[in-house]
Amino acid sequence: MLRGVGIVGFFVNAGFDTYRVISGRRTSGEAITNTVIGAYSLTGPMQAATGALYYGIQEFYPGGWLGDGSHIPYNGAGALSDYGTTYERNRAIVPDFQMMDVGPMR
Repeated sequence: MLRGVGIVGFFVNAGFDTYRVISGRRTSGEAITNTVIGAYSLTGPMQAATGALYYGIQEFYPGGWLGDGSHIPYNGAGALSDYGTTYERNRAIVPDFQMMDVGPMR
């Protein structure tokens, strides 16, 4: 049942991407990436979770993964750029700041 819904969703999304490429609202590289991630998502439950995370950030985070070219933090710069912005701003306040402590708990 869910696999069938995923397959239908994959083809619907491919159609939307094709329309967005034709209308100039999405690059062909973004559309190809979306198609590859969508196909990967159909190969198993963990892959489906990965695809859902990718889709959620790409469609609902301001600027998606890579940004919309505005370079405005938290308002279109993209998830990967905002991660770096958060890191830089925190390092300015706390010079030894680390995003996560990978060592043993103290």
